[in-house]
Amino acid sequence: SYHADLERLANGGVLRKLDRQRVVALARYLAQIHAKKRRDADLYKRRLRELIGHGECIMGLTDSYPTR
Repeated sequence: SYHADLERLANGGVLRKLDRQRVVALARYLAQIHAKKRRDADLYKRRLRELIGHGECIMGLTDSYPTR
């Protein structure tokens, strides 16, 4: 698995050709899914909240506060 590969490398393992291929594939995938920007403030806020904390916890509480 990718996690095991990262752990192997973190512990001083040798970088293999497959490791490089996986990095390139992951980078291409991430570039593709982030290439199209959307003008949706609510979606942006939701995704940002999911990035830094689950919506049911502290970040969910911020939704109850007034906009200003």
